[in-house]
This record gives sequence, structure tokens and C-alpha cells, in this order.
Amino acid sequence: MQKISIVIPVYNEAENIDSLVRSFYKILEKLPDSEMIIAEDGSTDGTKEKLTQLKNQILFTLISGEKRKGYNQAVKDALKTSKKDIILFSDSSGQHDPNDYFLLSKYINDYDMVVGYKSQRQDPLFRLILSKGYNLILRLLFGIKLHDINCGFRLIKRNVIEDILPQTNTFKKYNILSEFTVRANHKGYKIREVAIHHLPRTKGEKKSFFISNVGKVIYIMFRDILALKKELKNNEAIKNN
Repeated sequence: MQKISIVIPVYNEAENIDSLVRSFYKILEKLPDSEMIIAEDGSTDGTKEKLTQLKNQILFTLISGEKRKGYNQAVKDALKTSKKDIILFSDSSGQHDPNDYFLLSKYINDYDMVVGYKSQRQDPLFRLILSKGYNLILRLLFGIKLHDINCGFRLIKRNVIEDILPQTNTFKKYNILSEFTVRANHKGYKIREVAIHHLPRTKGEKKSFFISNVGKVIYIMFRDILALKKELKNNEAIKNN
């Protein structure tokens, strides 16, 4: 059996957190000598207090802070805390089925990272359109043939995290998993995509962005994508000289 670290960043998920942690713990119970890490990022809605109570009932490591770091930094800190050779990363929206770990785990021996692909995505139409456009742009600019590059459910080998994560600093606010994946692909790591379930969000609310601030989000994403493209191009030029 694989020994894994389940890593879940959490922010303001008070309505969702109890069922989320318990559902992933059921997977953990099937994997001896594995661990679960919950990285709480300065929540203000009672999430922190619920996690503290849960720790008395369920074994997991809680990383928590008074001030919010932001999603990207919270993800990095959580991944760095993990100790096992294989990391199951999941966001905390409650839209991923923990049992899909077993779909991904079939391939992790032959690949460095196995990324979930939300084949029947349960999101509002505007998010679906933006996601398709975003993934198309990244395929065209970076030659990475994934349908869902930023999917928040994936398996990653530790050596990839140790190699790639310290360099993953270009995307400042959004989509750190996109940058991580682009950099891993650019370095030649083997990546596979596997179709997974995607559940409707029944509790809490999406925090990445809303239609009201979509213009600002798109601007930030394009700025970061172009900066990453320029950096990788410059690195290639230096390498070839």
C-alpha cells in the first residue's frame, strides 16, 4: 500500500469542514502510515474553531495562522509540511470525491504527477467558459496537453515538489497549481491526466472569484502567464548559450 500525505488548504469553510475532513479520513484509514495535513489560512467564519474540535476526534496535522497568507502561499506551506513520498492534494470545496484517489493511484508509479480532470464539471457557465479559455491559452503558450491544468485534486511525488516548488513564485495570487504544473512539464516530469468526479458545491461559496470581479482576475492571470512565459524563454536562451 502507498504511504501518502493528504494535503488540504482551507479558508472559511465552516459549513463544509466537518464532512470534508471525515470523508478524507476514511481514505486515510485504508492507507497505513499515512498522514493528513489541514492548512487553515486565517479563517474568520469559525472554521478554525471547528478544526480544533475535530482534532480531538480525528488524527491530522493542523497548520493554522491568525492572519491570512493567501491561497498560493497556504498551498506552498502545506506541501512543504508533508512528509510522505506521495502527496494527495485536494482543495476544500467539497466538490471532489476522496475515493477518486484510487483512480489516480493506479498511475502514480509510472508518472511523476497524476492530475484530475473534471470530466463533467459542476460549475456555473461563466466559470466553465473561463476555464476552457484559460486551459487553451496555456496549451498554446506552453505546449502542455491537459484539459484541466489547475485542477485541485492530484497526486504528486515528493521529489517533484522538492524540485519545482521553490521556483514556483511567478503566479502571485491565483492558480499556483497551474504554474507548478507548467514548470514540472517544462523540466520533463511525466504527467498524466485522469477523469474524476466533480460534485456540485452544496455548502459555502466559491472564493477564487465571482463574475463581479472577473475583469481584474483575468488581468492578473494574463500578467502572470506572460511573466512565466518570458522567464522560461529566457532560461532556455541562457541554457542554450
